[in-house]
Amino acid sequence: MLGGLEGDEEEALADYGNTPGWRFNSWTICWILPRRPNSLESRLLSDLKEGKVTLPLIYAMENGHSEARDLVARVLEEKEFVSVKPERLVALVNESGALDRTRRLAHEYAAKAKTCINGQRDSEYGRALLTLPDFILDREN
Repeated sequence: MLGGLEGDEEEALADYGNTPGWRFNSWTICWILPRRPNSLESRLLSDLKEGKVTLPLIYAMENGHSEARDLVARVLEEKEFVSVKPERLVALVNESGALDRTRRLAHEYAAKAKTCINGQRDSEYGRALLTLPDFILDREN
């Protein structure tokens, strides 16, 4: 796609791929925020057992939920849901507003990435890149 591009156009496409939040949080956006709640719970809980603390969990802990911090720490230590009920952790994430906050951030990053395509909107590649963030954010699973 970069073939034949120079200067500002090339830099804009590089910025699209390197938009810090978009690149860094693509995994969260793709796998943590599907529209199906059971998928979310499954993904959050499975990642935590693997030692991965995802953005919704970070936000839940950050929002002053000491219980969330304690539960996450126990799961990380046990590498399983032994002394922690998964339902309680999911409830804390939901109650804290962490999912809404994560979704807002995902939309902000997507918008930033899309602004990088300004000069390429008329090409088929540019149009494809413009639709990619919305496709990822709006997908069902």
